[in-house]
Amino acid sequence: MKIRVFMPDTEEGIQQLKMKVAELHAVAIIDGIQKLPCEADRKLQLFNTIKAEIRNRAEKISQAEINRIKVSAI
Repeated sequence: MKIRVFMPDTEEGIQQLKMKVAELHAVAIIDGIQKLPCEADRKLQLFNTIKAEIRNRAEKISQAEINRIKVSAI
């Protein structure tokens, strides 16, 4: 399968694309968890673990971006 993505020209368009990609990733994760052959409580535990890991990674990226901006401003 080939997919073509035309990058948006505006900052608003870029943000909309990022949100759509994030939404598709979330749907893929949820669908994958729902298909697992285990109990609902285990699926919920797995979902919460994945959610926490994504949050931790996002915070690290955000902090790295803040540090990069601080360094470049000096």
